[in-house]
Amino acid sequence: MVSISRGTFLKAAAASAAALALAGCSTGSNDGKDSSAAGGSSSADPDAFPVTLESQFGETKIDSEPKKVVGLGWINAEIALSLGVVPIGSGYVGWGENKNHSTDWFDDKVKELGGDQPTRFSETDGINFEEIAKLSPDLILAAVGSMDQETFDKLKEIAPVVVYSKDHKDGWMVPWQDSTRTIGKALGRSSTADDVVKKVESKLKEAGEKHSQIKDATFVASNLSVSEAQPSISVYTQGDGRVNFLESLGMKNSEAAESVKADTFYGTWSNERASELTSDMIYSWVESKDDVEKIKSNDVLKQIPAIAKDAAVLDSDKKNGLGMGNTPLGIEWLVDNTDFIDKIADAVSNGKK
Repeated sequence: MVSISRGTFLKAAAASAAALALAGCSTGSNDGKDSSAAGGSSSADPDAFPVTLESQFGETKIDSEPKKVVGLGWINAEIALSLGVVPIGSGYVGWGENKNHSTDWFDDKVKELGGDQPTRFSETDGINFEEIAKLSPDLILAAVGSMDQETFDKLKEIAPVVVYSKDHKDGWMVPWQDSTRTIGKALGRSSTADDVVKKVESKLKEAGEKHSQIKDATFVASNLSVSEAQPSISVYTQGDGRVNFLESLGMKNSEAAESVKADTFYGTWSNERASELTSDMIYSWVESKDDVEKIKSNDVLKQIPAIAKDAAVLDSDKKNGLGMGNTPLGIEWLVDNTDFIDKIADAVSNGKK
């Protein structure tokens, strides 16, 4: 059965892992309200239902527009919100979260739509079937995250379950564009999903074009750490949100990073080969500012060419990590409200010297 551990969450959502647009729904968190459209009018596409979604775990048939939507984890709920649907339930963010166990951009969007905060539940020990069942949802979103047959079958006893398509072997390797469209289809909002994807992709492209040095620059998206004086190098692979985000700016995953073979969204890189992890720049999320100097001064990690050339973005801001490549809302927030892309550009400039 699927278990959502803190370690898995940190690697998948921190650094990695949002936003979004368009018409609104309001849902009650504890008072039984539905996920009904703002102002009382539906924003579902005409003739959107019934709809059937296929996955490796089975078919999911949705007969009519969902009114009580719950998201596993927090990414699924944020994607629904980006499409104008305020979920009635969502897992805690659990890392870098605000006082609501949420993200600031999620809360801002809920307020914009005139909705209520969803009921948040802990997933420290795995999927919280009991709390989900208490909410009596008519749709459960799990398009992003871990899934197995036993969990799928147990969840569908509560409500229809939307998971990632057969095109993806791992729920942590689904590009935000695909998960947005999958959830959009389930909510009857495919046209809205297409609009949101186009809007955010355009914003990323424009942000990259403001820095000419970024175009075709090579990168490594990683997690570098030093624990008890022992260095560790993890490299994120194709399908991970961080890789997707940097590529959307016009950059290219380095040949070294492309050579990493893994069954999931990241693989390990041998410390003995640190000097071979070549790229114009390297990105890594780190737990704290103290870790930055540990990495730069470590005898192994400073052999990484981009570290040696001060061409690294070692980011301890957890909000940046949550916004990077997970959901449309988070991506828009990161582009519009931070200097994160400026830092990427500065690192590239140093790496190309």
